[in-house]
Amino acid sequence: MISIGAGLAGETPAALVNKCKTPVHISAGSRDSVVTPSSEDKLKHVFETVEVARYRRPGDTMPRDRDEMRPIMQFFSRRLRSTKGVPSGAVEVG
Repeated sequence: MISIGAGLAGETPAALVNKCKTPVHISAGSRDSVVTPSSEDKLKHVFETVEVARYRRPGDTMPRDRDEMRPIMQFFSRRLRSTKGVPSGAVEVG
């Protein structure tokens, strides 16, 4: 799961008996962000793997350049490499 400038919805429970195995990446501004330390903690109580990348600038807007997009692409890269084999019916485009 990738989120740009958002944590969990307010009605989401603060913790689960078993953490969700879905890996999570959050990109957010360095300040003036909706992603607060308490919302980060809530994510870490619900999901096993949470990584947060902060922009050098304030605000929770879409990535503007390579440096802001790199953590998202690295997240995709790790997730794609971690799959077990090629899914049935998949085609590689070269």
